[in-house]
Amino acid sequence: MLSDKSTVCPINLLNIAHQKRGVKAVIVNSGKTLPMLSIMDAVKENLIEPVFVGDEIEIKKCADELKFDISEFEIVNETNENSTAKIAAKLASKKKVKIIVKGHIHTDILMKEVFKREYNLIGKTRLSHIWHMTLEKDDKPLIITDGALNVNPNVKTKMHILKNV
Repeated sequence: MLSDKSTVCPINLLNIAHQKRGVKAVIVNSGKTLPMLSIMDAVKENLIEPVFVGDEIEIKKCADELKFDISEFEIVNETNENSTAKIAAKLASKKKVKIIVKGHIHTDILMKEVFKREYNLIGKTRLSHIWHMTLEKDDKPLIITDGALNVNPNVKTKMHILKNV
């Protein structure tokens, strides 16, 4: 991180998220501190019901270190980091989860699996990616798009991105 300031989720985003409480979400390669902290926050707000995918020993160890009781949640043990994306895509494809959350895995590995036609996750729409940030002195959001998915978009792709945002 570039700053030592704590991250705070804007209330307006939390209010929107609370309308869809308890969504089943798979967390891909979730046995590291940063993803686990995010999961803890989302569970505390009752936003998600996590399905952890990754090395079960690491997941439990990380949760224990953070004093996060995950005993009521499903863990899919997969010690090969690159195979965790495949498991997540299959769970989403079978409608067992509604959201795929990127844990400690390279974006290209995760997205390569999600894009595979066999899972039928994309349909005919274009995916885009956003970061939503609110600066300390201003309530207006700063939205940055497609640092990873549509790196050098043409005009048609830019129109898709604008519709998505």
